[in-house]
Amino acid sequence: MKQNINTDGEFVKQNISDVLSVLDPSNSKIQRIVLQIPISRHTSERRISEISIDVEQQLLNDLKNCEAFSLAVDEPTYIQDKPQMAVFVRYVTSDVIVKEELLDLVELKDTTRGVDIKEVLDKALLKANVPINKLVSVATDGSGYLGSH
Repeated sequence: MKQNINTDGEFVKQNISDVLSVLDPSNSKIQRIVLQIPISRHTSERRISEISIDVEQQLLNDLKNCEAFSLAVDEPTYIQDKPQMAVFVRYVTSDVIVKEELLDLVELKDTTRGVDIKEVLDKALLKANVPINKLVSVATDGSGYLGSH
């Protein structure tokens, strides 16, 4: 039975080995050692979870420390006939780098009235503890339920 390369860590090990071969092509010993490191599915899952938490914390810290931010709200294609809304934030970091990141992908209720969208958006911002007083604009994609009526 063939294991999934994305869950058993082989994918990660192969990428590390490839990077090492570019950085130091003459050191094949290190590449062999990396390929021998056992990485279980649980280790991979745990590391991915830790990285995800770290990325989210960096984003929330950037938002807390920025002077202002804007939101871009987009209606992606429905998955399983459930309306969804992608919420992006755009901001300038303290070292003057403009960033745009996905804040959340939220499922809308069965109805997609403006009041429903605002309620879901408010919950997403509250969940992320986003400093709403720094919000300067909201952009939509012009879809039917986001304001193209």
